[in-house]
Amino acid sequence: MAKMFIGGESVDSVTKNTTEVRNPATGATVDTVPQGNDKDVQQAIQAAEEAFKVWSDVSPEDRGNALMNAGELIKKNAGEISQILTQEQGKTLFEAGLEIHHLVHGLEFYAGLSSKVRGSHVPLPQKGAYGMVVRQPIGVCGGIVPWNFPLTLMGTKLGPALAAGNTIIIKPASTTPLATIKVIELIAQATFGEGKAQKTLPKGTVNIVTGPGGSVGEELLRNPRIRRIGGPSRHGSGRTRDQARYLGIRWQRSDDRHGRCQPRSRREDGRRRPLF
Repeated sequence: MAKMFIGGESVDSVTKNTTEVRNPATGATVDTVPQGNDKDVQQAIQAAEEAFKVWSDVSPEDRGNALMNAGELIKKNAGEISQILTQEQGKTLFEAGLEIHHLVHGLEFYAGLSSKVRGSHVPLPQKGAYGMVVRQPIGVCGGIVPWNFPLTLMGTKLGPALAAGNTIIIKPASTTPLATIKVIELIAQATFGEGKAQKTLPKGTVNIVTGPGGSVGEELLRNPRIRRIGGPSRHGSGRTRDQARYLGIRWQRSDDRHGRCQPRSRREDGRRRPLF
């Protein structure tokens, strides 16, 4: 059974419940994952806050080196990750390989960007006086990842968060958590520094909590200790659906075996409008 990754360790949920991950092509069970809840998220937040004290003090250059090393680890294990992604998501191996390529490309992009973040100065009312703007890490971030591009869209959240000196908690889609768990475990092994000064990411820098949006996703959204959160606009927790109602969106149950919901927007006369 695959497990969540919290505080540098592979763990079960406090509920001890599990969820089956099925192959969409055959319906066969690929693996099981813990069915996490808000208590698991709170444990992950605690671990991420402890790691933030260390990771936020790491130099931007070393953060970039860690992301580059993470990309190398992912490339070395690309074959295994592709197999997992194809089994749980349904992509061809070729498409799974492309998604891994995009993930690594994104990590390398933010690795290079980490040392290029600059502050600014602003003129003050007093003549010859200026204020200085300094960009600093903000704390624990959250990332809610959809099922269609689980690795690529995870990378667009994790990459900038780590490059800026923040720690992060990832919530994958319940149908496609396995490849994401594998990637998070690899990223946690990334190193930075040289020689005897070489270090790995502080335990708790990257975390992953599996479970339904109604508990795991909602806790990430509601908990004030999460300073920033990124997620899909049309999938995830019930709150996204509540927001959609204000935009005139109707959520309908699809014929998908997993019961995924798709947004359908209609005009006042009842005719369907194109999706935005």
